[in-house]
Amino acid sequence: MESKQARVLFLLCIALVALLTVNRFWEAGDEPDDPTATHAIWDLEISDVARFAIDVQGVQKLFVVSEGDWSVLSPVVIRGDKQVIESLLYDLVRAEFGVPVGDDAKPADFGLDPPRATITLTDTQGAEHVLKVGMTVPIGFRTYVQTADGVISAVDGQFEKQLVNDVELFRDKRVFFYDPGKVIAVSIDSANGLVEVRKHQKDWWLSGYAHADVDRVATLIESLPDLRFDQHMPPPVEGHILEPKYSVTVEFEEDDAVVFEVGDQTPMGTFSLVVGGDAGMIHPASLALLGQGPMDLGEKHAFPVKPYRLERVNVSLGGKTWSLDKVEGGWNRDGVLEPQSDNGLRAMGEATVHLRAEPVPDLGEIWGTVTISEAVLSRTIDIGQREGSQWRVAKDRNGGGTFLIPVADLDALAGAFEPSDDPTPGEPQDGQPSGNP
Repeated sequence: MESKQARVLFLLCIALVALLTVNRFWEAGDEPDDPTATHAIWDLEISDVARFAIDVQGVQKLFVVSEGDWSVLSPVVIRGDKQVIESLLYDLVRAEFGVPVGDDAKPADFGLDPPRATITLTDTQGAEHVLKVGMTVPIGFRTYVQTADGVISAVDGQFEKQLVNDVELFRDKRVFFYDPGKVIAVSIDSANGLVEVRKHQKDWWLSGYAHADVDRVATLIESLPDLRFDQHMPPPVEGHILEPKYSVTVEFEEDDAVVFEVGDQTPMGTFSLVVGGDAGMIHPASLALLGQGPMDLGEKHAFPVKPYRLERVNVSLGGKTWSLDKVEGGWNRDGVLEPQSDNGLRAMGEATVHLRAEPVPDLGEIWGTVTISEAVLSRTIDIGQREGSQWRVAKDRNGGGTFLIPVADLDALAGAFEPSDDPTPGEPQDGQPSGNP
């Protein structure tokens, strides 16, 4: 039994020594100590490359960068996908050195006669760097290449498949290309009607209504550039969709507006296009954001303000008046520190807007005003005639249309600092004994 265990132990030792020897030999092959065992390919960073071409069987793909944005100029002219292109370029420029395969190597044995692809990198100084790309090395994450001096080497990386990819894979699939900060209006026209939000000074307004919800407008503007074409297709000869389900117009401070049209849903997706631009299929779920209406984009608060920006409040409603001024450590009401200032601020914050499809009448005779002031913006909302028994008509002097505020909310705001008619829980009402019966 002991001799059998000894033999097993001896065989394991031999296997371990062999494994360590192979590993040491492999590491030595990866990083040779002898500088002459490697061959320089190029010394470039992505930022050094101004353009590069990939020739595959006589068909050239030409990529050019300008101010950080990539374009494909051949075999078609399209906007390039920065992430995809620079991912490929990163794999290419990191191949700084290669391990020569030998002086007597035949190019055909390594997929280099003819080459799988020929790469020509042009740097920002105008110098060209040419590299032929062959087959992928059978073992290890490497590719055979041949430099202009004829030396065949194995370099780190496997990019043969990327080089022969169809040019469409390098196309930028985004629908919109804009800076959200330069947008001044967005409109969505559909069978449900026209919804438009427009910027005026620091406010956003919902056309035909009043204030737009600033956060929801920002989400819409920032979400549109996230739309992607799943598959590009030729646009119709008319240049637009004859009966679009949605027509989206985005306007900017200086540039022309962009019009995006959405057509019918098909098993392949929903055909959509940018007028004068790209067309293709988009997944229907991605277009859900276009179904927003006034109830989604309209401001729900009658007196929209960020509490941390508020500096002053003036309320004059139906003969009742009060004011709050922010001071160090709290708020003054009518010049005196008000320990219950939250009553007024809460009532103002809880006053809502009643949105409805029917038009809101004119303001009529002014019944009251509410002025809210921030450090850089002040707004006065006039409160006018009643609309039925439940609402009053209101209008912001800064712009927008008339809107409705519930009477109950205005009454709560006007009487925010009046004593409550209800007794405090636990306290006896007048004429009633205290304590348990």
